[in-house]
Amino acid sequence: MSTKETNDQYSFGHQRFSLLGALVTAVTLLGGSAVILVTAVPRLLDPVEVNHEGMFWLSLFAIAANGFSAWLMSRGDSHNESLLNLHMMEDVLGWIGVLAVSIVLYYTDWYILDPILSIAIASFIIYKTWPLFRETIEIFLEATPKELSREKIEEAILSIKGVTNVSHLHVWSIDGKEHAMTVTVSTSLEGMEDIETIKDKIRDNLSDYAVHHSTIEVVYDPGKTLMKSKS
Repeated sequence: MSTKETNDQYSFGHQRFSLLGALVTAVTLLGGSAVILVTAVPRLLDPVEVNHEGMFWLSLFAIAANGFSAWLMSRGDSHNESLLNLHMMEDVLGWIGVLAVSIVLYYTDWYILDPILSIAIASFIIYKTWPLFRETIEIFLEATPKELSREKIEEAILSIKGVTNVSHLHVWSIDGKEHAMTVTVSTSLEGMEDIETIKDKIRDNLSDYAVHHSTIEVVYDPGKTLMKSKS
């Protein structure tokens, strides 16, 4: 879905479908980890016998399946692919732990290792997933991307010859990779060619900030009243 082109309904494209997938994945990982913690903690006090032979064979299959899936997801760079790759890699590590515990349980009756391993894996998943979940929420809320500075963007625009003031500057991310911006600039130049030159220079400067969608309004302000009102 996220690779579809723009249409009348989705004028910015479908990139945020990938973000939606990332949000669902993150909620699933966090919710599932919470359930595991709630289930495993009581078993620390009262360990139960587990089927170590079943754990052994299931872990071998899971390591192979999740390892292959993690390799496929590692080739992508979207938020959703990053979360899925993280999920697959954590699964691989988790199942390696299950494999090790099943071997230990074959020779011992240390069944407390099962809830200890569950708590460790769930805690690790929460620790790694929460930052990506929070970043995805920030993109949905159209926060300014962390790697961008509104102050530096404003300075870059003000450095353009003919620009006297910058206002209503808003920068947000479409999908975590492509960004959008709206801005109003004032100028003492009145020729249409000069105004178009200013717009072109602004867009050229924004290319370094991965801003691919920009709406630029130019206001004719020969008396520099907007700059005075701002100060």
